Amino acid sequence: MRAVLIAVLLLTSLPTSAATSPSEDFLKFYDAHNYEAAFKIALPLAEAGNDYAQNFVGYMYLMGEGVPLNRDEARKWFLFSANQGNHIAQRNLGVLYRDGIGTPQDDINAIRWFRKAAELGDAIAQSNIGTAYQEGKGVLKNDEEAFKWFLTAAEPLGDPSKGDITAQYNLASSYHTGRGVARDNTKAAYWFRICADQGDGMCMASLGLLYQDGDGVPQDYGETVKWFLRAAETGYDEGKLIDGIFYIAYHVAVNREIFADTVKYLTKKAAEGHDPFRYQLASALSRGVIVAKDYFTAAVLLRSLAEEGNPVAAADLGNLYYSGGFGLQPNHAEAFHWYTKHLTAPNSFDHQYAVPVARMKLLGDGTEQSILSGIASYLHLSVAMLEELSAAIATLTLYPAYHAITGCAIHVNYSMRRDCS
Repeated sequence: MRAVLIAVLLLTSLPTSAATSPSEDFLKFYDAHNYEAAFKIALPLAEAGNDYAQNFVGYMYLMGEGVPLNRDEARKWFLFSANQGNHIAQRNLGVLYRDGIGTPQDDINAIRWFRKAAELGDAIAQSNIGTAYQEGKGVLKNDEEAFKWFLTAAEPLGDPSKGDITAQYNLASSYHTGRGVARDNTKAAYWFRICADQGDGMCMASLGLLYQDGDGVPQDYGETVKWFLRAAETGYDEGKLIDGIFYIAYHVAVNREIFADTVKYLTKKAAEGHDPFRYQLASALSRGVIVAKDYFTAAVLLRSLAEEGNPVAAADLGNLYYSGGFGLQPNHAEAFHWYTKHLTAPNSFDHQYAVPVARMKLLGDGTEQSILSGIASYLHLSVAMLEELSAAIATLTLYPAYHAITGCAIHVNYSMRRDCS
């Protein structure tokens, strides 16, 4: 489940200009990033007992904005404000105790202050209590109780537009997984959509997955692509989401029109110089999967990446020149050049490109013939392969003892993943 980040919590700790008229001036300066002026105006108000100003001063001390960072002072001013019934200051004190900021970590005190704020209708505090029940921090672990708090925080007074987005996400996840409530993907989709419509990338991605699998909504890959792309545009897990869109393009028979906005996004990102997206756009143009084939543009993109040192693009460009793909005339000298660029790049040695380089040296194909250099390349390749083989054999030989001692299962793959009981 998703937890609320401290920075998000504290940013919402500032009063709005509609809160009380004394706060309007210091908020005006704060919004203009004139933090010193904001602090100078707020401090006398805080000293005079204005609870909003006290919370604001505590926030400024906590963040070190307009005044040197001082967490003890921050807690002091939050406490002044909280004791006057300011629910935002009460919630902020809960965060300090929960995360051990300026005070020893104390889940019991965190829950005490969260409850005070929650009783005053603070949706974020209510959401935090839900998370505490899920994790068993400061309270006994209770998924059903967590669900009740998430539901309360997700729609204050029955209005989801005023709800806490994190609570809405956790509520949707509870329905999706059946944690603390009967599993109901229709309600999961409803709540993912609620928080997605408020601009949350994680909710958007989750809604896209429901459309991909047909869980709680009709299966619709167009909706999946739409929500994946919207989530990527928020910056949430951008690379994986674009990869997910490409997976649909390569493995599912769908109308290419659903990828129109994805092509625009990739084109924009490529123009901004983002290498992964330049490579993906080149791949899309070469295969004609999400966009019409355009070998020339694909080749231009690959070459620009390769010239900047991208080893994957260099290898692809070597293949193109060797076989004459993308409308290029075969040019083995160019192929040899780009294969070598790939092999000499840091951490990019690949057997499938080392073999043609060694062969080309032996035969004088695309480079000056050198039998000794060709043999040396083959020997280097053999040593590398033997090292990998030895590592695999050693892993498999030691596995029974390793598993017995650690309880971990080893999966021999590129990441040497371990699963531990």
